[in-house]
Amino acid sequence: MGRQRYYLKKNRIFLETGDVIQTSSFGVRIHPVTKERKAHHGIDCCLWTDQCMEATILAIAAGRVVHCETDVSGFDKERPAGNNISIDHGNGYVSRYFHFEPGTIRVKLGDELSAGAPLGYMGKTGMSTGEHLHFQLEHNGKPIDPRGLLLTGSFNRIRWLFALLTLKLRILVH
Repeated sequence: MGRQRYYLKKNRIFLETGDVIQTSSFGVRIHPVTKERKAHHGIDCCLWTDQCMEATILAIAAGRVVHCETDVSGFDKERPAGNNISIDHGNGYVSRYFHFEPGTIRVKLGDELSAGAPLGYMGKTGMSTGEHLHFQLEHNGKPIDPRGLLLTGSFNRIRWLFALLTLKLRILVH
């Protein structure tokens, strides 16, 4: 099937305009750091724009912040999620956002948020190989694949490879 590029549906996850590129899918994969075959309970994605990669992550729905970790400064195998936020949306749904840039998280534990509330900037904290958002969705404590709810569409593999190569070059330059 190959890699796919997804476009946002009704729910927005980045404030800035651009295309969302999925860099790792939901399901079993080879972990990029540990090289172990293990379950990946979310999707990794980044925002593709012509500008700087500073991308504001938004809450996909209204809810209450039930977890907020803000003190991870860089790569950390002991805290693989890095700076992260979990939002309880009610009816058993929880969304999780991992790897925020240090010092950019704008919410705190217990905050009541509306849909589209800014959370912070996409980053590369925790056990991350590059700047991206790990987005996870759970229902009654079980991970569910968020692509059908959040992202749709695909595009040609050559264009995706070019976009990913350009993104990696930007990361190396920074």
